[in-house]
Amino acid sequence: MRFDISCHHYYIKIPVLPIPIIGNTTLKFNNNNITLLPNNTVDGYAEARELHLLNNQLQNLTVDQLPTNLTYLDLRNNRLEKLDEQVLEFLWNRSSSLSIKLSGNPWICDCNAKNLIEFVLKYPRIEDRDGIECSDPDIGQMLSIGYDICDPYANYVKTPVLPIPIIGNTTLKLNNNNITILPNNTVDGYAEARELHLLNNQLQNLTVDQLPTKLKYLDLRNNRLEKLDEQVLEFLWNRSSSLSIKLSGNPWICDCNAKNLIEFVLKYPKIEDRDGIECSDPDIGQMTSTLYKDIPELPIPITGNTSLNFEYSNLTKLPSRKLYGYSEVRELHLSNNQLSDIDIDQLPLNLTYLDLSNNNIEAFRQSMDMHM
Repeated sequence: MRFDISCHHYYIKIPVLPIPIIGNTTLKFNNNNITLLPNNTVDGYAEARELHLLNNQLQNLTVDQLPTNLTYLDLRNNRLEKLDEQVLEFLWNRSSSLSIKLSGNPWICDCNAKNLIEFVLKYPRIEDRDGIECSDPDIGQMLSIGYDICDPYANYVKTPVLPIPIIGNTTLKLNNNNITILPNNTVDGYAEARELHLLNNQLQNLTVDQLPTKLKYLDLRNNRLEKLDEQVLEFLWNRSSSLSIKLSGNPWICDCNAKNLIEFVLKYPKIEDRDGIECSDPDIGQMTSTLYKDIPELPIPITGNTSLNFEYSNLTKLPSRKLYGYSEVRELHLSNNQLSDIDIDQLPLNLTYLDLSNNNIEAFRQSMDMHM
């Protein structure tokens, strides 16, 4: 037997209800102005199995307002922004029997909502999952985005615990915090990230095992990074067709040890702020200006041999061996430049190693082969 109570008289709260002797109670309070539900111990309400509350004005829901034997709950088109942990636990505990509708509410989808988002993705008996949207129009459908979360003003010093999406792509927006370290890329929730927004944080180091393997977007602007190691650069190069990056606003050290980083900044196809990437040394300025077009004057060693490494620069010509310090050079590493013509008078007399690979050389003048 089913006991239906249907009311459409613009109630702002549920009225006193009769108490059924047998059967199940269905309360139909669609299209009213209800702002508050009664306590679940109230006679008549406590026995409810179905609550139909479409098109009301509910802004809050607590666990003590939910009848314990509930099997159907329609909360569509109210003013709910969140569900607290106790309510979610109540619902999860009835996941085999309780059907729910939640669309049409202005849900807030930030880091504080991670358990709600997980609930929407995983709860087996949500009947309107595709229609549940976040109040932020830039996020839109809660389901289709997977996760696009994190309060930009929470002042996190590390990435918080995150929910695990079943479908969709994860975007982590952690701009404007104080994050100093990223988690390992195997951590649940973080491992699935496709976008990392880390503008204005305090990162000083980045390792390859902190980068999610399916990353499509990485914003590292305005942190405290001075270098990127070879493993990180290799990770990024291997995704050069799909991974967009922003790197400006960091105090990059632009010395000889940074030649691979400098090459990366020059050549990586999907750097979105290349012109804004500067070295920490104000005398150098923009990183792309660190490329040499000419070999400068060099110090003269008192003992030992001199090796010059100008790989991945922008050299178009070599100097005369009369250049100060140049004549003592024993090794010249000049791969990946723009050299097109070399004269024997441009090579140090005591040279023992010369690498000219990946240039544009068309002619060796004055029988340079004999010299080599």
